[in-house]
Amino acid sequence: MLYAEKKKFVKLEKMIGKFFSYLPLSPNIYTSFSLVASSLACFFILSHKFMLAGASFLVAGLMDIIDGAVAREKNEVSRKGAYFDTIADRYVEIMIYLALLLTEYPQILLPAQFWTGFLMANSLMTTYVKAAGMEKKLIKSEIKGGIFERPERIILILLILFMSEFSKYAAVILIIAGSILSLISSVQRILITVRNK
Repeated sequence: MLYAEKKKFVKLEKMIGKFFSYLPLSPNIYTSFSLVASSLACFFILSHKFMLAGASFLVAGLMDIIDGAVAREKNEVSRKGAYFDTIADRYVEIMIYLALLLTEYPQILLPAQFWTGFLMANSLMTTYVKAAGMEKKLIKSEIKGGIFERPERIILILLILFMSEFSKYAAVILIIAGSILSLISSVQRILITVRNK
């Protein structure tokens, strides 16, 4: 949903790219910083310091915005850079999900670990559906669309982490909502792929 509004943020992205392009750092360095920040977030989750975990994950999300903005500003966009960024994005999410799986949350209908695992699986499937469609030549370009894409998942994870500081019960409700929305988004992308002509 937010991806469809991307054009509205072009001017802001350009300003970010211009500002950070003055630093002698390549886009891949910023991508690497996102992995470091996500690793810190994992550590804080496992230490039950959820505010610090949320702050660290917020930095990881910002680094993901900065790397692309800098690449475009410096005219350093490349297939290898985009590939590294995509892989890093998956690891950033997976690390957080695994840390949440190892954290004790209250049960709502089913164990919290089930809902977290379900969220992780459907988040990965949303991405895999796109890759599988291109590999099998059902689509020629990336699939965009779905009610719950990566920007929404990043916001959800931030909300889960910050909410965990105050109410783990509310955090589980967010996890359940995210897992269901991710499933719907995966199904939407599957339908887009099979209906593609």
